[in-house]
Amino acid sequence: KAAVNHEITPGVRTIGAGTITANLRFKKGALRAGSKYSLQSERFIVRIMGLDAVGSATISGGTEKAKGQHVTTSRVVFGNFEFEDPDDQSAAITGSGLEVNVWWDGFSLAEWVPASHVNVVAPSTQIHDMSAFNNLIPGDGALALKSGTGDIEVRLEVADRIASGTIDLVADDIAFETQGVPLQGDLEVHATLAEGDLANRTFDLSGTTIRLDDVVGEDVPEKTQKELEAWYCDVDMEKSHVTFGKPLEADGQIRLKMFDTRPVVATLKNLGTGPGWLSKIPNVKDVDGTMKVGIGQGRMAVDDLVLTGQKLEVLGRLHILDRKADGRLYLKYGILAAGIGIDRGKGKVHVTKPRKWFDEQQAAAERVIQPEPTASD
Repeated sequence: KAAVNHEITPGVRTIGAGTITANLRFKKGALRAGSKYSLQSERFIVRIMGLDAVGSATISGGTEKAKGQHVTTSRVVFGNFEFEDPDDQSAAITGSGLEVNVWWDGFSLAEWVPASHVNVVAPSTQIHDMSAFNNLIPGDGALALKSGTGDIEVRLEVADRIASGTIDLVADDIAFETQGVPLQGDLEVHATLAEGDLANRTFDLSGTTIRLDDVVGEDVPEKTQKELEAWYCDVDMEKSHVTFGKPLEADGQIRLKMFDTRPVVATLKNLGTGPGWLSKIPNVKDVDGTMKVGIGQGRMAVDDLVLTGQKLEVLGRLHILDRKADGRLYLKYGILAAGIGIDRGKGKVHVTKPRKWFDEQQAAAERVIQPEPTASD
């Protein structure tokens, strides 16, 4: 019988017990070539960034000599497994065939040495309830997943303590709610992870794409919905960083393409602001945009916002903290234009020279007070 509680590398730990068969060779506490072992465990845990993969597993390994070094490898293969949150034991994600492969350039029982290389593969794992991700979603309740299933595939590699990998998520017919409006749609996420620090759960997310498709309102009559057509949005995270937590935090530059302007109009109405002619303009399709985004811990910040469509231009910034909004927007459609100032959730529309007003507001916000010159200067 043997027990395992071992940190492979910062952010990855194995925990379990089972029956071991071993033939080990040591020199000064370090494993030497010819060592072999196998462990069968009915309940084995691989903890990755605070999330546990739990199930029955076979662990095998050994030591060989390569290029003058004694290289120790370990392979963990799960049968059926589930991902659990250690805080609440939730298990809405299950699958089979999870593999963890580890290499050490010299493995000593006397002194902890991080693995030189770690490879984790979770193939086509089923998400039974998308609402399990709600505690990761920032924004203080702005978005809530109600139900839906999906599949997720994860590949993670750690070399010299730097992590990289991919996450692919596909989910159909998700029921969700935003700003109190019930909706349904499909979600597809292809995340590229780079420059990862597993101990701090931070990654470069640049190159990640998100598609929200076939979005319809659950309370909208079928006839009306056919007239509106299903909505979609493509997001390309050109430069972005993320810290996985509860909730996650992210910032970066994104580019997006929306089917039409419905979300823009709905957001302005929800904030209780906007010019009187806003509801009279036609629904503008094929909207392109860029913006800087920061989210996490009850905050959402949008800066350098640029949205364009046929005869449409939207510029500005919008910060939401504790459900209170602050921002400055410029909205133009054809010959109609307005500036919108929002302070602590209260909006005011400016129709006299709105672009001049907006530019002055932007300049004031971006103005940096220069320090007084010193004698050395």
